[in-house]
Amino acid sequence: MPTMRPSPRHSAGSPEDLAADAAASAGRRPWPARLRWRAWTLIAAATLLTAAIIGYAVVVESFQSTPPLSVQGLSAWWYPQDNTRAATTFADSQTQTTVPIRTGQRQGFVIQVFNFTNRTQTVLGSDEETAPNGGTNTQIGVSTLDPVHAHGAVRSLRYTLPMSIPPDQSRYLRWLWTSRHCIRNAGSDTGTDELILRVRVGRITRTEVIQLGQGWYLGPGKGACP
Repeated sequence: MPTMRPSPRHSAGSPEDLAADAAASAGRRPWPARLRWRAWTLIAAATLLTAAIIGYAVVVESFQSTPPLSVQGLSAWWYPQDNTRAATTFADSQTQTTVPIRTGQRQGFVIQVFNFTNRTQTVLGSDEETAPNGGTNTQIGVSTLDPVHAHGAVRSLRYTLPMSIPPDQSRYLRWLWTSRHCIRNAGSDTGTDELILRVRVGRITRTEVIQLGQGWYLGPGKGACP
């Protein structure tokens, strides 16, 4: 009978072969394992910068989408001589209050503005360089006290800028000007039903167009024109 010989076992290789295989395996490490600490520092810094930019853009968009201030509550002509001569008319579902122009004199009105948002809005000023009928020396002011605590004392309050309006609070806003030119003919009244304000919300400053809820107009006046 033929003699059965055991099959030879696979050899693990010589020490030299094992060392060569180990070196080759080390050279094929994944790339993250081959980066040095400086490279990781740069990657971390770039990641943080990208996250900060994205976060800032989200915050800015959130501030930009915050609704503007709104007008409700009390509104009146500022000077008593205008209040006593104001005429209110209604046309096409619109309300208009009109007073005679007092050329060369100060005129204006006060309104109550509300902040119905969840962010404080700070009124910085206005982009209105002229008032109705070319009025000059325009002045915007916001009361330092919430009308809830003013007890109706509109004219005795202090008005200044800038002034912040916290969420769910209101302030009186006063717009004054020196009236110019003349209005002689009936139907030639001029006025506005909106006011443009510069408002800071969070870290951004934006322009808000405030709808006044009615038209504020100057009509024909009496006396000689300057």
